[in-house]
Amino acid sequence: MTDNAYLTIIISLVYLSECLFLLKKESVVIYAPFLNRMKFAFAEALPSTRGEHLFLCNPVPPFGMNFSANFPSVAFSSKGISIIGEVDITLSYNDIRAVDFSGKTVSINGKKILSAVSPLYAKFVAGTISHLLTINDNAREKHILDMIDDAFDVDSISRKFDTFRKFAYRLIIINSVIFVLIFIILPLMLYFDLALRQYGKYLSVLLISLIINFYFYSKIHCCFFKEEREERWTTIIIMFFSPLLAIRSHDFIAKNLLWRYHPAAVGSVLLDDKIRNVFCGRIVRDLMFPIGKEGRNKIISWFNEQLLAQIAACLSRDYLSVDDLLKAPMPEDASIRTYCPRCLCQFTAAGGLCTDCGIELKSIMRGK
Repeated sequence: MTDNAYLTIIISLVYLSECLFLLKKESVVIYAPFLNRMKFAFAEALPSTRGEHLFLCNPVPPFGMNFSANFPSVAFSSKGISIIGEVDITLSYNDIRAVDFSGKTVSINGKKILSAVSPLYAKFVAGTISHLLTINDNAREKHILDMIDDAFDVDSISRKFDTFRKFAYRLIIINSVIFVLIFIILPLMLYFDLALRQYGKYLSVLLISLIINFYFYSKIHCCFFKEEREERWTTIIIMFFSPLLAIRSHDFIAKNLLWRYHPAAVGSVLLDDKIRNVFCGRIVRDLMFPIGKEGRNKIISWFNEQLLAQIAACLSRDYLSVDDLLKAPMPEDASIRTYCPRCLCQFTAAGGLCTDCGIELKSIMRGK
């Protein structure tokens, strides 16, 4: 194998690493290959390494679009907060003396309580807790309900998505040009051992393409993240010295575009009806049939009730109800008698508990 071949392989491997979304367990990816309908993938069903799940975005042109949305990591109520997940942390507001965040880490009273899905969410959680500390119980509940209402603002999601799609295709086109320059034109130039002056022309074309990329990236990023000036310029500087990153610049924006919104609201806007029903059905079942501490924690239970009410409101826009998503599955064969209402596993037993979820089984024929 020649040195040029080794170089191409190394560049390709570095590029593939930039095509990966690193996701927390509480994340979901909604994606679409170019001009295809949206699909979804829950992070927990994806390959994982060191506690993070890996999603490979479309690595070759046409790139398509990839969005991530995140389930709440913290449940709020008028009385206190509770961390949702494996960590068992519940605090009343009287117990909280200081709130801080750094990067993705949220700390209370100097102790780390949460590793958030993104710095934006960490900042949001810390800011929300700090604000709730300054108001009384009635005002807290109103603020929490307003916050949840904002997370299900489907009109805002639609506007953001339409605006992003309108401008993103320009960025995707120039990113495709950069891809061709690096992974097709450059290997051909190396293979045919062209004269040195030809590389000068190549670098000029690449530089012009990068400048156009930076312009579109900055314009789109500023549209959605106007206050994040430092992040914008830092990314542009990194992309200048590493053009491989520039190829994925549209994903840098899309990944955090809808971070404020609940996945059910995002799915109700971006997914087709049939796929949306499967997606939201999974979310509704998880909320209605919680396992572990989530079923016993009063703060999480109250918070989940508010989420379910908002999901029901989203579904009602399309004349659906939560019950429409909770219908019993079709039995796999004649011996099936019951199913788990959470994970939909089917059983031949007449009753009992799901071996995976610990939830009481329901009749698969009557759905009860």
